[in-house]
Order: sequence, then structure tokens, then C-alpha cells
Amino acid sequence: MQSRESITQMYSRFTDITNGLAGLGKTCDIRDMVRKILRSLPGSWTPKVTAIEEANDLRRMSLEKLIGSLMAHGINMERLGESSSRKKHSNTLKGEVMEKIGQPIRSRKLKKSGFSLVGSTWTKTSMVEGEGIIGKVP
Repeated sequence: MQSRESITQMYSRFTDITNGLAGLGKTCDIRDMVRKILRSLPGSWTPKVTAIEEANDLRRMSLEKLIGSLMAHGINMERLGESSSRKKHSNTLKGEVMEKIGQPIRSRKLKKSGFSLVGSTWTKTSMVEGEGIIGKVP
């Protein structure tokens, strides 16, 4: 499988190759095709390949079932990638907050530190004294 190639694209390319070989008189057993597809997947797919090998009898597995399973896993991997990149962006809020005594507090993770944005003002309640820490967003 090539980088940035979807399972559908890889399977289409694989089908073109096997059809070309069949035209030249070389036929491939379904079992061999399943093994070749699993072997062609990148290292990041190793856990999925292992799960498929352990949960299924590869001698009887159809190409359609394999491709369906791989496509579902690919979609899940994309969703996980999107959600983790969203988390990274939402947790890296930058700003300067002025504490009650006037000293700036700099933090890349204001939300994780307990701050919340109310309008254009970052606020946090001090757990020790019960006093609010308030400042304008730059």
C-alpha cells in the first residue's frame, strides 16, 4: 500500500494487477490474495492485521470481507486522527491572564488549568482563597 492511499484505491490497484496477471495466464488463489493484501499494509496497520489473522480462517476468508473490515478500520483511524488533532488545538489556547495582584500568568493550556472563557475574559476561581482570577484576552 502506498502512502496516502485509501483501502479502496489500494484494492483497485491490486485488482488491476491480478487481472493483468490472469490475462497472462497466472492465476492467484483467493487465500494468496488475502495474504498479499495483509502483507502490503503499512506498519501502523499491524494491530489490525494481527486481529484479522487471529479472528478469521484466512483460508476461507473472502476478499470482500477483508476489504470491508479494512475500510471500516481506515475510517476509524481517520476519525481518531481528526479528534486527536482537534483536542491538541483546543487544549493549546494561548493568552495572558492577570491575577488579582497584577502578575501575569502565562499558560498554553488554560482550559486544562481550570480557566474558562466568559465573553472575552478568562476566569478562574482560586480554590484556596475562593477569589476569582480575572483578566482580558489579549
